[in-house]
Amino acid sequence: MNISRLKGLPFPILQSAVYEAHGNIQGPYELTLMAALAAVSSACQGAIDVELPFGGIVPASLMLIVAAKSGERKTSTENRFFQGINELQREECEKYKTRYTAWEKDKARKDIKIFALEKEIKKRVIKGGEVSLLEESVEDIKSSISDEPVLCRYIHEDVTSPALYNGLEKFPYASLISNEGGGVLKGSAFNDFSKLNTVWSGGRISVARATAPSYILDDVRLTISLMIQPEILSKYSLKKGDEWRASGGLARAIVCMPISTQGERFIDERTHEWECINAFSTKTKKILSEVGEEFYRGNKRRRVICFSEGARHRWVDFYNWVEGQIGKGGRFEFAGDHASKLAENAARVAALLHYFEGKNGDVAEESLVAAIDICMYMSDSFSNLFSSELPDEMLAELLRKYLLQHKREKSYRIRKNDILQYGPNRLRNKDSLERALNVLYRRADVDIYKEMGVLMVGINIIF
Repeated sequence: MNISRLKGLPFPILQSAVYEAHGNIQGPYELTLMAALAAVSSACQGAIDVELPFGGIVPASLMLIVAAKSGERKTSTENRFFQGINELQREECEKYKTRYTAWEKDKARKDIKIFALEKEIKKRVIKGGEVSLLEESVEDIKSSISDEPVLCRYIHEDVTSPALYNGLEKFPYASLISNEGGGVLKGSAFNDFSKLNTVWSGGRISVARATAPSYILDDVRLTISLMIQPEILSKYSLKKGDEWRASGGLARAIVCMPISTQGERFIDERTHEWECINAFSTKTKKILSEVGEEFYRGNKRRRVICFSEGARHRWVDFYNWVEGQIGKGGRFEFAGDHASKLAENAARVAALLHYFEGKNGDVAEESLVAAIDICMYMSDSFSNLFSSELPDEMLAELLRKYLLQHKREKSYRIRKNDILQYGPNRLRNKDSLERALNVLYRRADVDIYKEMGVLMVGINIIF
């Protein structure tokens, strides 16, 4: 799918913020969009659930993985989209300190009273006196001590599994976010696949502790967003990829491997405006703040986002098309696990953006189609990174992206042997490269010719 499909989305707040950040920071467009989706999921996951067209209600939370090399401006992009949430987290920490100090002082005063009353009770017991009224007073004071204040920890970074689930026990909506995801991949939180899968699906998990009582986590929500260098992701895949994939964890992820913009990021003397990003951040902060306030009031109910009749029909058509493509020779022949979650991820993206943009009623067909475009575009990256074998069309798409980047950065032509040596890993054998070139040649996207005995590939791709 052409990236231009992602530049006309019917979500004005998100679209304008992505355009602005992409123009100012000059990171890859797909990376910028994924950062925006991570922030939207983090803000909205505690406010809504999604009713799938066949009737099941599921969380709206997303798992997002961006494989982008060093220097793609992952950190600066993520920081811009999370500035509202990070600001809210800082404010929440200050409020928590104030609440905790007040609670601590109140508890200390009441503990002194309890201590004095219990001391008096001991004296009276020794003398054989009446203590029932004093014991009632002790119980009244104990019951008047409020619960210890809870810190709403919205964002977790390099965190252990016990710390993550302990945080979710206190506040049930959180995000595991890292723009240098190597640390997260090595940590225990991300590698507890069964728990992460259950949380993604909205199920109940049991958390065992060695030195404290075990507890049950139910109805919690967790957004995961990892931006990581492809080499680190490849090493992780070699070490734990089979387990990760077999567990179904990888299938739940929306994966992106963006086209690099390095070599094209020229600057001028203009001052960057951040009006659209600021509006985006104000929105994420407002939504998440309201979620926190509802939690403090004891209200954990979430709005269920449904689909319009047209959107339901379109989703069912998409679901059935994906299912058909899992068969032999289909687009997802070697990525059936990924395909099994694709329609649900599209529904989650559509519901999140519908709610975030403040749209009324049910999700419109237009919104669902845009969400499908997003997920289908990113789906190519999943196949390129993780499929053991690829059909010709997928190999051709991988080659198309590589040649387009080569044309932008270097030249309109390339030696065929250079593709075999330096191209994408999946094209570094003659058979795969030939299959990909044949598809592009039939489309007139490339010319193949000899120059002084060297096989050359001429690049006709425009975008």
